[in-house]
Amino acid sequence: MKSNDLLNKLHKDVLAIIGTAKEFETLPESDLNWKEHPKKWSILECLEHLNRYSDYYHLEIKKAIVRTTMASSPTH
Repeated sequence: MKSNDLLNKLHKDVLAIIGTAKEFETLPESDLNWKEHPKKWSILECLEHLNRYSDYYHLEIKKAIVRTTMASSPTH
């Protein structure tokens, strides 16, 4: 996949995710905390998990971009 195609796909995916997340804005807190089963996560727990892990993944993606950039640099 070409870089531009990947970036366009990621952009569309992020916009879709933002659209889904915006649907949660109107839900009452009781719905956001509701669990289908005690061992399942609520909407808020899922969002918290994604937010916490995004720090890790952002750093890993940044490292990969730096490695790729350095590897393709004319001085290497």
